Amino acid sequence: ESAVLQAEQRFFQTLPASANLYLEILTFRRLPNIIHRKCGKVSGTFIGESGKTVLTALALNDCMPLLKKYSELTESPDFILSMSNYITKLKSMELSSDMLLKASDAASLAENEKTAGKLYDIAQIYSSYEALLKSGYDDDGDRMQAAAKRLEEIDFFGGSTVFADGFSGFT
Repeated sequence: ESAVLQAEQRFFQTLPASANLYLEILTFRRLPNIIHRKCGKVSGTFIGESGKTVLTALALNDCMPLLKKYSELTESPDFILSMSNYITKLKSMELSSDMLLKASDAASLAENEKTAGKLYDIAQIYSSYEALLKSGYDDDGDRMQAAAKRLEEIDFFGGSTVFADGFSGFT
């Protein structure tokens, strides 16, 4: 967000005021909201970082009896935040809890029980988090995935020139 603020400041200092009618500076967090606002299809109540952390804590509490490696950490604020961030990363890579369970099974077959247990726990936490989201919430990952699907159906960027700045890669 601070990079966007800097870009907007440079924009207003460099270009004439009329350019504001033709240019919009967005982040990958803002873009799905713009797409959904202009094209519809917003399904649930959006939760931000704090909401994701609360849902992660609830998910940890729900699946604590199932956990093999992380059960003692479920009430640690640092672990809750770490798991919330980890779930966000998994979603951005389009990895599901089912995929993690399969990886856990593969690690177990390879007799790597420590890795298998961790993958199993993360899959349980992730699955519980997703179940809580389905009760009427959307997070950044859900909005981004829905926006990507919506962009396949419509010509949102038609007649526009799009620049991506400040990224060394995309996932």
